[in-house]
Amino acid sequence: MKENSYHLAYHLFKSLRNSISQTQLIDYGLPQPISFCKRKILLFSIKLAEYLRKNCNSPRVGIVLPPGMGGTVANLAVLFSGKIPVNLNFSLGSSIARKLIKKAEIETLITAEKMIEKFPEFPWTDHNIEISSWFKKLAKAPYKLLMDAILLSLPISFSRYFLKIPKVVSSEEAVLLFTSGSSGDPKGVVLSHNNIISNCKQFDELDLFEEGASLLANLPLFHSFGFTVATCFPLLHGVQFVTVPSPLDVKLGIKAIRNEKISFLLGTPTFLRGFLSKGVKEDFKSVQYIVAGAEKSAKSFIEKWETFANCHYLEGYGLTEASPGISFNL
Repeated sequence: MKENSYHLAYHLFKSLRNSISQTQLIDYGLPQPISFCKRKILLFSIKLAEYLRKNCNSPRVGIVLPPGMGGTVANLAVLFSGKIPVNLNFSLGSSIARKLIKKAEIETLITAEKMIEKFPEFPWTDHNIEISSWFKKLAKAPYKLLMDAILLSLPISFSRYFLKIPKVVSSEEAVLLFTSGSSGDPKGVVLSHNNIISNCKQFDELDLFEEGASLLANLPLFHSFGFTVATCFPLLHGVQFVTVPSPLDVKLGIKAIRNEKISFLLGTPTFLRGFLSKGVKEDFKSVQYIVAGAEKSAKSFIEKWETFANCHYLEGYGLTEASPGISFNL
């Protein structure tokens, strides 16, 4: 069996097992930024996957979370459980969200208490998994992770088998994403395991990411660019990523860029404009590349960024249906 025909969960598990004590994610959406190594991400994801296998009957699981440790673990856990993650746009309004949940046949939602408080009108299901309290329970009872930690120390073929991480693709559908709805109601887009694995590999083959590179992940998980390039790609290729809950939180984004010496800044021209207006040159001295998509960048805007931050401004073109990268301008 060819390596690229394996399950996305297997590739993610294999990558996270490599240099397992290395910091993978730094979450700036918490009261204080916290670093998480690959081992911790794996342990939390494996434990949640175990819960989903036992308590979730539907093949798809909805996720209503911003970028961060919670959103990353939720997506990994759903994939590790052999189910299909559906990251839902929580800003669309309750009537559209209700249609999407029905269309995707979702019974279980993984979310956080803050999201429930912020979006009370969202059509929450009867089975919501509140990830913040779930994390706290595990933190208070670390012995529950002991057996999983022992299994993680075994050779990868054994640990994958005993931890029930899918290897063989049983369904072509790896994830379900919804389009933005610019031409009517959002449309469901089914992406295969190979769609995502191949697109991330293509991005890696641009040969832009040097050892020690870091990426700011502040794009929504329900956006194909945010899901694939800002989440799956760093997890699959061992690139450290720093999460900020929203691209609109420019102040926090600048703090993360400056403190963590971010080398890759992703975004749309609309979101990137905020960084230019509120930041100073010193904030962006570590930035090597701006990677923009979704809208065309004006030549004057590109020149302004390259002069201001002494970086390269690159443009990508994509579609949700293409998972999402089609072409890339070097």
